[in-house]
Amino acid sequence: MTKTKILLGLVLSISFGFSTVLAQNTSQFPIQISTCVGLSNNMNYRARDAFTNGDVSRLQSYLNSKGYLSVSATGYFGPMTLRAVQKFQSENGLFSAGYVGPLTRAKISSLSCGDIQTSLPVVYSVSPSSGLVGSQVTINGSNFTSDTKVSFASGYASSIFVSSNKITFTVPSEIAPSCYYSTPRCYLFVAARQVVPGDYTISVENSNGISNSINFTVTSGTQNNNAPVINGLDAPTSLNVDQAGTWKVWATDVAGSGLNYEVKWGDEVYATTNTTKTSLPVLPNWQNSTFTHVYHSAGTYTAVFTVTGSNGQSAQASASVIVKNNAQVPVINYLSPTSGRVGTNVMIYGSGFSSTNTVLFDGGPVNNVVSNSGTSMTFNVPEYVGIDCAPNMYCTMIARQITLGTHPVVVRNSNGVSNTLYYTVTN
Repeated sequence: MTKTKILLGLVLSISFGFSTVLAQNTSQFPIQISTCVGLSNNMNYRARDAFTNGDVSRLQSYLNSKGYLSVSATGYFGPMTLRAVQKFQSENGLFSAGYVGPLTRAKISSLSCGDIQTSLPVVYSVSPSSGLVGSQVTINGSNFTSDTKVSFASGYASSIFVSSNKITFTVPSEIAPSCYYSTPRCYLFVAARQVVPGDYTISVENSNGISNSINFTVTSGTQNNNAPVINGLDAPTSLNVDQAGTWKVWATDVAGSGLNYEVKWGDEVYATTNTTKTSLPVLPNWQNSTFTHVYHSAGTYTAVFTVTGSNGQSAQASASVIVKNNAQVPVINYLSPTSGRVGTNVMIYGSGFSSTNTVLFDGGPVNNVVSNSGTSMTFNVPEYVGIDCAPNMYCTMIARQITLGTHPVVVRNSNGVSNTLYYTVTN
């Protein structure tokens, strides 16, 4: 009986030892030996090639080539790989937790790829900037990639990659501790932290690095799971007067019914009839609707979009746009002549001149100078000039004599103020 047990144990040991050797020397992902190492996935203890698209083997090959790891790639992130990662992190100024995150991946990429430049992700804004747990939020920015993750406080939020400049995520109800990603012992000693109302920092991270942070406020209340959700709003940030702008609203119909859209453009006192909406069929779940609008006056306007489901529940999103005058600021190209006596008739050539202009000669106004073409006009060199008094202001009108010498010439009209040229007054 004793001999049988010993023999069985020997067979099992040989069997397990054989399996281990096989595991260390085979991987379903080919190990690509390359000077430049790009890792797309975050990795922690016990990670495998099967779940990282071969990144564990690529990491091990790099660590082996640099002397941190004494065995060849196995495709399994075991204790030896963990210690090798910790040593690499310690020698390269990183926190030596053994977790291969964006900073470690970026460091490996920087050391192995040399002059190959990567662009860090950048966060511009979040929409909305506050909401309940369970709300869907859109992050607008740049340099997002398909492996981009949304960092919410000290954990991660469930996210959807939309494009290189847009990601949506769901405000989580709880945050796993950061050690969740570095050591399995975290499971035993630290519990997930519940998300409560307050301010939280949001950033995004991918294989290129970590973005800047932006604040999001979690509000108190109960999430209505049947209310529609606005996933994104594509909107112009600036327009000219009388230029048509296009807005696109992306919404999710949670209740599975049709959505109605209402827009308040912020200029209703000026115009209410220049809005058009693309006619779309009623679709379940993901929908989008496109609007166009024209602003007739300069200013900053906020367009507010309200999406309402058949159950009466609604959601809102807004975007501000700066509307500018599209008229050209006056420009002086040259004067003819450029010198002469007081009273000389001078031709100004340029662009952006209006029907009524003011020529500022040495700072004094020559008013009501007419330009019929918009590109030229004439004025007489004044003998005396007064004070350039602002509209509706009282100024003491003391005439100042124009002396011999060089004097600045500027054109001003409703479109703005021109550049400066010089005229020389002679005897």
